[in-house]
Amino acid sequence: LTAWWKGEEHLRGLAERSLGRNVAADEVRHWLSNPGTLPTLFYDEMLEKAEPLFVHSAGIQMHASRLYGIDAVHLPFCVYRDFPVTDTSFDAKRAARDALGIPHDRVIVITLGIVDAVKSPAKCVEAIAGIQEAAHLYFVGECGPAVRESLESLAASEGVADRVHFSDDWISEDDYRRFIIAADAAIQLRRHFFGGISGALTDCVAAGLPTVANEDLAEAIAAPDYVARVPDRPRVRQVADALDVCIDRGRDRRRHEDARAGFAREHSFDAYARRLLTRSLGPSGSWAEPATPAVNVPSRPSGFGRLLVDHTYTSRSPSASGVHRVVTRSWQEIASLAEKHGFRAVQVVARDGRFVATDGEEPPEIDRHDLLLLPDAYWACGEVWPAVERARAAGAVTATIVYDLIPMQHPEIYGIDGAAMFRRYLSAVVAHADVIVTISESVARDLAAAMPQFRFPRRGPPIVPWRLGCDLPEAVGDVRPDVRRLFDGRLPQCPYLTVGAIEPRKNHDFILDAFERLWEIPATRHVRLAIAGRPGFKSESVLRRVKSDPRYGTRLFLLSDLGDAEIDHAYRHARGLVFASIAEGFGLPIVEALRHGQTVIASDLAIHREVGGDACDYFDLADPERLADAIAAHERRHGGAAAPLREIVEPTTWGEATSRLLDAIRDALDRGPLQTKSDRRTAA
Repeated sequence: LTAWWKGEEHLRGLAERSLGRNVAADEVRHWLSNPGTLPTLFYDEMLEKAEPLFVHSAGIQMHASRLYGIDAVHLPFCVYRDFPVTDTSFDAKRAARDALGIPHDRVIVITLGIVDAVKSPAKCVEAIAGIQEAAHLYFVGECGPAVRESLESLAASEGVADRVHFSDDWISEDDYRRFIIAADAAIQLRRHFFGGISGALTDCVAAGLPTVANEDLAEAIAAPDYVARVPDRPRVRQVADALDVCIDRGRDRRRHEDARAGFAREHSFDAYARRLLTRSLGPSGSWAEPATPAVNVPSRPSGFGRLLVDHTYTSRSPSASGVHRVVTRSWQEIASLAEKHGFRAVQVVARDGRFVATDGEEPPEIDRHDLLLLPDAYWACGEVWPAVERARAAGAVTATIVYDLIPMQHPEIYGIDGAAMFRRYLSAVVAHADVIVTISESVARDLAAAMPQFRFPRRGPPIVPWRLGCDLPEAVGDVRPDVRRLFDGRLPQCPYLTVGAIEPRKNHDFILDAFERLWEIPATRHVRLAIAGRPGFKSESVLRRVKSDPRYGTRLFLLSDLGDAEIDHAYRHARGLVFASIAEGFGLPIVEALRHGQTVIASDLAIHREVGGDACDYFDLADPERLADAIAAHERRHGGAAAPLREIVEPTTWGEATSRLLDAIRDALDRGPLQTKSDRRTAA
């Protein structure tokens, strides 16, 4: 735009000033034809005049901070066009196709906007040729003769000449909307990666149309999950695979209605105007110092007047997950420790873009004396971030707990969509946190190593490792007779125990493979295995395998409904705990088993060694034979006798853990205060 507006020579001079070196005219022309090679954002002229500087994406905000040290204010962009829910119906799709002269049974993929090399149109054509469906691609936008001729030639060489369509003229507003309503999926790609936004992608999202987009482009508008992310420089196969997913999703847009409506509401012109005024005008209604942005809000020392603890997701989720336990127990201890640490504690939830107290007694008018603790499951609760932005704009400091990076580290388990959702969550955490707390040293190292992947600012929030608490109160409830019979004393007939939800990362198939090898050996044929855990994500194949095994009910047992007293009884009387996870953020069953003096045989992960230390026996995950060998060695040591209790390892209590959490946050903030704009001006 600068080159178009003021000319290439002006851009060359601006580049020399920004980069501090000579820039040739050929280099400028190379940038203009290949925007992905731009070395920086040429914001120098704007930054001389803008106070405050508003930007429309978190990506641009982070780059402004990284490249210029500027605290830009993130103002999420608004949707250009409203698409009511009726536009997502089958009737609306048929009517739009009739108006465009497109058959009802045709699979339609669209790409919107002027057809230009920066939008990777050739990759769109190649992806259409590589997908499973015989879909038709429509370029909905003006296309120059030379570009069209090149794409038609490519389509012919790929064998899809009859399935690639172009517009002969500028698209009218009515037809533009009709194409969006008529389509099954869309592709919106860009070849520049500084967090720039796309009005066309915003239109697709506002209409609930599943769309393939570069990760940078999708993150720039905080697109919901029905936008399939591909790498910023994707291979054709990656685009084609993502497009197959989107076409399947696009068969019925109504399944995305809640996400679509939420996005449209959060990115409406009304919401945009309210945020603009909130961030621009002070309490008196006059123009004020810009609100503190969502990146690197200045950390303040420990003199906080109030601690706000969010539990938005936990409050509406009945699941007794590990995160649920952390949120619940930490709040219980914070409530009792608040006075000791000089805080007033308030439990809050996010509602309509702001935090409200759950007890209805204290409206939390947030200010610079507040610390906001975010301990909940925000990968499943993205609507909390507008409330966090509002709190930070009012001056609050935030600390966020990160439990693990497993979905991103293991996309083979959680899929492309799961990994992409987690990356969006992690991006939001870093953009909005003054301190990040991890539940182990291992997660802290993983997170620090992951930072460069996201092009986060170099001046990022400190990462503080923290050890979870583990209270094991006296178990309450009855133990059913069949559970008592199964775990009857600590003799060889007692089963080994594995505890945890039945899901791929818990590695139940690996454990079953190891026990099948043990059952083939006369010396270990007697060993038994009890799987204690509720069915979880992708559990069907393990459940089928267990229930169809000929040893099911004699040497293999599935316990999906144990109460607290029963799991306590199982820990006390099992032959040992087998824990074969391929990834963990903490590994609570190890702590619980060691608290009962149990033998623990665990996979050799850094986190398991951090939690279990020298008290566990470890095996390599390279082959189930390694686990079988470890169990066989345990059997040889004890023969037909009961396995003796090991020394009990007392865990950190939740009271101790919560006290250390607050101290760690205070220490981190005390160590690294950042300057505000006012501070920098004063120093200058």
